[in-house]
Amino acid sequence: MAGAARKKYWGTTLILVGCAALVAWQFNLAGRLAFAIEQAVLQAVDDQLPTSDQLAELAKVNRLVVRRALPTVVHIMTTSAATANPHGEMDMENLPEEWRRYFERQFQNPQGPRMGLGSGVIIDAEQGYILTNNHVAGDAEKIEVRLPDGRRYDGKLIGNDPPTDIAVIQIPADNLVALPLGDSDQLEVGDPVMTIGNPSGLDGTVSQGIVSALNRSQLGIIDYEGFIQTDAVIIPGNSGGPMVNMRAEIVGINTAMQTNSGGFSGIGFAVPSSRIKKILPTLLKGEKVVRGYLGVEIASAKDRPEDAKKVDWDKLYGVVVSRVISGSPAEEAGIKANDVLTNLNGEPMQTSSQLIDIVAYTPPGATIVFDVWRDKKMVSLQLVVGRQPENFSTRPGLYRPEYKDAPNPEAEVTHIDTLGLRLETLSPQLVREYHLEQVTDQGAVVTGVEAGSTAEQLGVKPGEVLVAINGNPVQTAEQAKAELEKSDPAKGLDLRLRSAQGSRHLRLQSAH
Repeated sequence: MAGAARKKYWGTTLILVGCAALVAWQFNLAGRLAFAIEQAVLQAVDDQLPTSDQLAELAKVNRLVVRRALPTVVHIMTTSAATANPHGEMDMENLPEEWRRYFERQFQNPQGPRMGLGSGVIIDAEQGYILTNNHVAGDAEKIEVRLPDGRRYDGKLIGNDPPTDIAVIQIPADNLVALPLGDSDQLEVGDPVMTIGNPSGLDGTVSQGIVSALNRSQLGIIDYEGFIQTDAVIIPGNSGGPMVNMRAEIVGINTAMQTNSGGFSGIGFAVPSSRIKKILPTLLKGEKVVRGYLGVEIASAKDRPEDAKKVDWDKLYGVVVSRVISGSPAEEAGIKANDVLTNLNGEPMQTSSQLIDIVAYTPPGATIVFDVWRDKKMVSLQLVVGRQPENFSTRPGLYRPEYKDAPNPEAEVTHIDTLGLRLETLSPQLVREYHLEQVTDQGAVVTGVEAGSTAEQLGVKPGEVLVAINGNPVQTAEQAKAELEKSDPAKGLDLRLRSAQGSRHLRLQSAH
């Protein structure tokens, strides 16, 4: 029995050792196999990396693009008159005498003419047409253009379009070189691009980067954005210069940068060429761009899920109507607040920016059809597109005087012309819209700030709640107006504001 036991023991031991050896061999084989696969992948990558000759060709392409584009990029120097009243078109005549004298003193500007620098790109060599930004040349009294070869010419503004920040100027020059407009719709994220301009007055500066994002909107920079975002450098002086692809075609016009310190932070924006092509023929004829108009305030359902949920819309597309302007095409068509516009002519509306763009380029008088989610069912509405009013703005909070008589019918709206404010008494809708749940339970909510107004100069923003004036509590918009009317400008004006970001005081002191 002892011998049998020993045989059984050794037999079991040998089996275990064999199994262990087999497992070890298998692990080793697996490790070798994984290593072999990794090596094969790395070799495949190595085989696809550019050779020295190919890198030389790439460098040659970059040089050729620069060589082709640089002679077309110009330096633009402008002179604009000093603004005696940056408050814009404030109605001084209807103000009390003491307030009118106060504002006239407050807005005296002792400075002389304003000087500006920017860039541009020649797009028509025979006619001398130059493409640039509206904020570079649109308001200039005098435009001087310096060519890369040193020649200087007085420029003439041919056409401009502030909503897209594009302008065309012309110079009486010959022997020019132009750059063609490319198709920005063919760009993809990751594509290499160059930005060319005159940053800080340094002529012919070239920067290369990639397309970081496409159709970047809702930045509040201009009305119709859809920007190309890039990490290629765009800083003051680059504005109006071209963004070019690797075929030396203009795919965008450098327009803006994002910055927290005044310096370039790696995020720049260019107006895409596809957008420019839509308005260029009109600008070259010296005519104003005419756009379509609905007369609604909207937000994307995916950006305002609380509003969509309120009307039982659980999709991630569509736009929610928050307000309908009285007398507008939208009101005439029967569109109402809290409607969800899901489709336009059968095309799903993914974002509010998409809807804004489509309507803008729809000719006034054209009929469009909306699919509308209302009362938990879908309805169809026909709408005749109107003509966009003067000084219309798609940017939230930019109140325009011509809408004084077209407020939201359900809201108590008060206009404070002396400050350039639109106020509404705090309501549940405004609490939700501006996230004021934990801020206050009464006051006058700022729902609009007129461009160039005193309020804008002081940094007042939509969503702030005016809760006291000169120490007197404010409960409604009308009460705020009454407090302002009885205030004495000689003693100054003290405003107490609250918002989701906190509380602050503003002091408007009369000059003596």
